[in-house]
Amino acid sequence: MIANKHSKNLTRVSFAVLFTITLSLAFHAPLPEASAAAGDITAVKTQSEGNNLEHDLDLGAHASLVQVDSDTYALAYTGTGTDGFISTFTISSDGTTITEVASLEHDTDNASYNSLVQVDSDTYALAYEGADSDGFISTFTIDSDGNITAVKTQSEGNNLEHDTDNARYNSLVQVDSDTYALAYSGSGSDGFISTFTIDSDGAITAVKTQSEGNNLEHETDIARYNSLVQVDSDTYALAYEGPDSDGFISTFTISSDGTTITEVASLEHDTNIPGANYNSLVQVDSDTIALAYTGWGADGFISTFTIDSDGTITAVKTQSEGNNLEHDTRTASYNSLVQVDSSTYALAYSGTASDGFISTFTIDSDGAITAVKTQSEGNNLDHETGSSVYNSLVQVDSDTYALAYSGGAGASNDGYISTFDIATSTPHKVGTVSTTSSGQLSWTAPTAGDSEITDYIIQYSTDDSTWSTFDDGTSTSTTATVTCLTNDTTYYFRVAAVNSSGTGDFSSSSSVLLTLVTCATDSTSTGGGGHGNCDSRAFGLNKSLKVNQVSYDIETFELAVQAYSSCGPITSKVFTSTELGTLGLSMNQPLLDENIVIYSTYLEESDKKFRILLENDRNSFDETFYIYDKSIIKTYKGYSHYTSEQQGTIYQEPESTVEPMAEPEPTVEPTSEPGPVVELIVEPILEPTPEPEPIVEPESTSVSEPEPEQLPETDTSMWYWFVIPGLLGMIFLLLYKRMHKNAKNVVSN
Repeated sequence: MIANKHSKNLTRVSFAVLFTITLSLAFHAPLPEASAAAGDITAVKTQSEGNNLEHDLDLGAHASLVQVDSDTYALAYTGTGTDGFISTFTISSDGTTITEVASLEHDTDNASYNSLVQVDSDTYALAYEGADSDGFISTFTIDSDGNITAVKTQSEGNNLEHDTDNARYNSLVQVDSDTYALAYSGSGSDGFISTFTIDSDGAITAVKTQSEGNNLEHETDIARYNSLVQVDSDTYALAYEGPDSDGFISTFTISSDGTTITEVASLEHDTNIPGANYNSLVQVDSDTIALAYTGWGADGFISTFTIDSDGTITAVKTQSEGNNLEHDTRTASYNSLVQVDSSTYALAYSGTASDGFISTFTIDSDGAITAVKTQSEGNNLDHETGSSVYNSLVQVDSDTYALAYSGGAGASNDGYISTFDIATSTPHKVGTVSTTSSGQLSWTAPTAGDSEITDYIIQYSTDDSTWSTFDDGTSTSTTATVTCLTNDTTYYFRVAAVNSSGTGDFSSSSSVLLTLVTCATDSTSTGGGGHGNCDSRAFGLNKSLKVNQVSYDIETFELAVQAYSSCGPITSKVFTSTELGTLGLSMNQPLLDENIVIYSTYLEESDKKFRILLENDRNSFDETFYIYDKSIIKTYKGYSHYTSEQQGTIYQEPESTVEPMAEPEPTVEPTSEPGPVVELIVEPILEPTPEPEPIVEPESTSVSEPEPEQLPETDTSMWYWFVIPGLLGMIFLLLYKRMHKNAKNVVSN
């Protein structure tokens, strides 16, 4: 009996020990850290969280919100008595604090259909419908502290009345440094385009307006719910509701001084009734635009289009093509669409029961649309359960967004500001870059996005406008030393992080006077493609890479580039919509100039555009070309004096004493192995520019040992939770049986 009791006690103790170990492992096991997927939405300061800012207790309609500086925002809205107000707020980079700073009543009569834009660092212009429904332009200054000063306003009695009849559904955009274009609905609800100049002091001059009798009436029937965006330097696209309430996209060319406005093309993209209310148009890339609008049955739709440099419009995903995205099958109005990263977009809108919603989508460079967080997917964010109308959504930082709207509980139309976090696929914006006079840079690693950071792109400039990329190789270090720049010169630096999804936003620029910068290479090299030496001024100050000409033959599909490097070998890449390639040394090397070498490759017949990226040890060349079914010859005049007039010239063979480069073996095709003049290097695919063409790049074909497939972290977690307890259970059973058998033996003995 004593032995049996002892056996039972031993069994109980063993069970307790195993059970304790299992619980300990279970509750102390490190779980994989969850990371938000691109397009995931998190409420930060919202009505649904009970913590957003109610900035106007009476009315906050026709909101138009813009960023002033890194943490200051300006809002134009219709307030108490339908008067016009400008208010400013500070919003922290993570959206957790929203503080009203100042408010100005700029129009004591009426101000609706507001469209606010930034003129320069502290000047802002507002287009709105004022007294008697007439059209007005007013200006203000807003300093870095958020203080507002009326410059040309109704309250000052000196703003511009540009239309003496009507001006609703205003959409104002900047044309150049002092010229602005306005799309609006005027007399008889017809569609008009007007232009103005606004100088840095806020003075306004009518250029092409109804008041001058010379603006453009582009639609003589009806044009409402206007949304105007710039496509390229002189081309503009307008989305509006036109005749029969159908949806239209029109394009215009507007000269830099605003004196000429010409309609180019028009596309009816939605033929339903109503076909296109509450339009919000954004640019996706150089030739693709996306539109959020309210269509048939008041449902919510996203459509895409391409617009070429001539203003020609092509429907990609539209109702007319029968393939656009219906993201809300109930209702969607008061749309405000913004770009989150190169392929992710966020939409604020008023949905079912006028509740406020945030939805996200991906839109690729070809215009294909995928719902991420939407009502149609059953997973978008309902941030306001009262009402949310007159939405205006803006970006605060890489993943934080602020929304101004009118709404609230019941029949309220109070003014609110809310904030949200929307996850990106690319890394977040790099913070402040610290600099020293010797060119040493340092920064803090940002949030990585949907994959780990693999590199940082460092750029420098002498004017904070034109940027060059510093070649520091591939590194995840958050420090770098920039070399071979000019001492006693002020430089600006900025940094962007890179991951497998692309390049994140560049940091704000940081400036420093360089006085102790060094250069480890010889600066007296001449010719030879820069092998072993570096002449950083061969083609001008801080210019060691010269591209002389880019040509493409539509008949042979051959792409040729004339270039030369005086600072190291040239690395070449050619990006198309389907693949990444390299330029090889051409077998045809006529003596154009002792400082020109020709590189070439062949494209696919189906290619519609291509991007060329050339880099040497100091400088880079990056440009995208559009084929448009015709050959291309683009010449860059400069050091070599090879001009467009010389195209087609037959060049004589060089003198026998002149050897600008070694002749290749006659039977060997040029490959990535370089000749003695310029060495080609195939490097890992990294985007060195701040705004790369969003083209899908193929995986590297370099030979390497295969790596074992890595299970996702969630699979590891599942293995841990099921397999480990199973093994422990088996061990427990074996011990239990053995101890039970021993106990029997003890009893029998």
